[in-house]
Amino acid sequence: MEQQANAAPARPTLLTVLCILTWVGSGIAIVMLFLAKAALSVVSSGAEAMGNLGAAMAESAGESGSAASAEMSKAMSEVDKVAANFGTYLIVGIICALLCIVGSVMMWKLKKTGFYVYVAGELGAPIAAIVLLGTGYAMEGGMMIASTFVLPILFVVLYGLNLKHMK
Repeated sequence: MEQQANAAPARPTLLTVLCILTWVGSGIAIVMLFLAKAALSVVSSGAEAMGNLGAAMAESAGESGSAASAEMSKAMSEVDKVAANFGTYLIVGIICALLCIVGSVMMWKLKKTGFYVYVAGELGAPIAAIVLLGTGYAMEGGMMIASTFVLPILFVVLYGLNLKHMK
């Protein structure tokens, strides 16, 4: 009987699985941020050539080319905005991923404070994406919406269900 009283509380299986998934996901996020930075430098170097192509289209095609040129110009300004702010976003994204890792390690040790650290990391990344890269970047395509909003909300809710096991 005394032995049970001195034993550390058992970590729920769901919490164990969530922590492991968080470590894997945060590690992948850090790697993907660096890959995106490399890809963006390639895209940025091609952006100027695309801008010149848009101007040539407008001259040769008249009014319809002008509309296409305007669309291309708009797309290029989005690429320029992402390129200009991606270095800052890279730093913020890595900090947010590290906050998620630190928070999940704390929750692994059944410390309730880890939940709040984790939530700060999860909220910081999408907010930084919207502020620094624009709403178009954070809202493009179903997979981006899922990874930016749905999965983090799901994980926060699931971690929240385990708060009763933490001190």
